[in-house]
Amino acid sequence: MKKKISMLIAAALCVMCAAGCANGTTESTTGTVALGTTTTAASEEVTTTTSETEQSTSGTSTPTSTAEAYEGETSPATGSLRENTRFTYRGVEFAVGDNADDVIPNLGEQSKPSSKLQPCIPGAGEIEYFYFDGITVQVTQFGLICELDISKFENPGSDAATVTGISLASTAEQCKAILGEAENEFDGYLGYADGGYNFTLIFDDEDGSLVSFSASDMDLPM
Repeated sequence: MKKKISMLIAAALCVMCAAGCANGTTESTTGTVALGTTTTAASEEVTTTTSETEQSTSGTSTPTSTAEAYEGETSPATGSLRENTRFTYRGVEFAVGDNADDVIPNLGEQSKPSSKLQPCIPGAGEIEYFYFDGITVQVTQFGLICELDISKFENPGSDAATVTGISLASTAEQCKAILGEAENEFDGYLGYADGGYNFTLIFDDEDGSLVSFSASDMDLPM
């Protein structure tokens, strides 16, 4: 299964790099390079009865773990791909294109020191990688988040998810129910695109759960 996942990751990298990686070289670092909503669960509150009418109220609660994310039914998201794939992590909501200085300090302790890598895009500056439990945040030389990668192999158990409920507990069918049909789909892989913005998902071929998912924007200044 890991061999198959490696092949899928390689294929996804080819798709994502096709737009800007025809030339250039990549320098290795000690860091690792990963590929790169909470749904609202309806809950009924206490029903109070008066002498003539019964009044009931219902509230919503945000799941605190990926295990809770799909207790209810999924529904199609109504926003754009960018809006539907904003991330939540440790109570913070953020997305590709956000200013890293507004995000990184709020994500808590890093799982290991950050590292820098020269991308394969001609003329681009170094990309800095910030590592947290289950999520890697890539930042351009201009301080913008250019890629977000979630992986169950990087400190699994992360509560990272999209604002529409996609998490490492999701299946391909659940993801498609939220985001619609993918522009690119093959065994174990879903790829969505909106201009230079890409959202990719890779699934376990044994249980169908998400192995990793990532968002990136090739149009950001590098």
